[in-house]
Amino acid sequence: MNSVTAKIKLIGLRFFAYHGLYDFEKEKGNHFIVNVVIEKTFENIAVYELSDTVDYEIVFKIIAKQMLIPHELLENLVQQIIYEIETTFLNLKKINIEIQKQNPPIKGADINYSAVEFEKVYE
Repeated sequence: MNSVTAKIKLIGLRFFAYHGLYDFEKEKGNHFIVNVVIEKTFENIAVYELSDTVDYEIVFKIIAKQMLIPHELLENLVQQIIYEIETTFLNLKKINIEIQKQNPPIKGADINYSAVEFEKVYE
């Protein structure tokens, strides 16, 4: 039987949240954009049941839940999202998550966003 790898993507998820090291970030909040790409191996090219794939509605709910929990570091936030995704779905090959912080508080900088991107590969 042939196997195939598919990419399931959610790109440009927008959230307002309270992540950051500084007190004003925790109080004022900021806009964040999340991009996630999940690679999954299918033993059969034909996939007919939602339970056989990665349900991106569930992935969205995982991300939305974590975005409500303030994290000082985006790195920790990404790790929590990856953990929830990998414990929810089987036969994953790779998870890539990028979180962008819009207008980060960098003194004197005119910058659109800063970002943290993690990629976890399963062998």
